[in-house]
Amino acid sequence: MCVEAAVAAADHALQVFGWRGYSKHYPMERYLRDARLFTIGGGTVEVLRDIVGKSVLNMPDSAL
Repeated sequence: MCVEAAVAAADHALQVFGWRGYSKHYPMERYLRDARLFTIGGGTVEVLRDIVGKSVLNMPDSAL
């Protein structure tokens, strides 16, 4: 999902920036914080996958 890709990209960028990635002087700190917030705010990836799967398969909410 997009959230997983954003977190992975932010983690890889943090490896490139090193300790500077945590500094407020660089936008990397905000990108990492925002990417991780999406994992909490949008719901867990497993829950979102269940919702999409039920929608695609036209299953009732009580299924799965």
